[in-house]
Amino acid sequence: MIPFDRKEAISLFFQSDVKLTPQAYIKKIQSKFSLSKAEAKKIVCQLISEQELSYSYTYGATYIEQSFLKPVKVSPHFIVKPPGFGHRSGQDHIELIIAPGISFGSGQHPTTRLVLRAIDFCFFDGQMIDSQTVSGADIGTGSGILAIAMCLAGLASCTAYEIDPVSLCEAGKNIS
Repeated sequence: MIPFDRKEAISLFFQSDVKLTPQAYIKKIQSKFSLSKAEAKKIVCQLISEQELSYSYTYGATYIEQSFLKPVKVSPHFIVKPPGFGHRSGQDHIELIIAPGISFGSGQHPTTRLVLRAIDFCFFDGQMIDSQTVSGADIGTGSGILAIAMCLAGLASCTAYEIDPVSLCEAGKNIS
């Protein structure tokens, strides 16, 4: 086993302003921990096999991304989970169970993360919303994650709008 600081290796990934290719991430790890290319590659493979990170293929290129094959905390009160993970009661968070699909909503997209953090702030930290009298809307709902988050945070009602038939199907499954 190669000695490395797991949190520091993952933070290198999150500190990047651009999507990282596997080669770019390996170089960052090599530089940070003064390792050989082979050792750095083993670390990346380990983080992927442990489902901390995953490969994605976008527009003909392979990138490293955060894995959403296990629960991921996206804000102080919201955790995004794929189906099949047990509920952990007694925790101070809301679990958003979203099936992997083609629509946005895994919590991976930057705007999804931003809006989940805004919902978190408005409902819990800033207490800016009177959930008994306000209704919400999620326009272009994709997977339905934002509508689900608003309702689970306490909003009386939320209407999710979508025109893509695949997204409509996925949102319907996630909402049910």
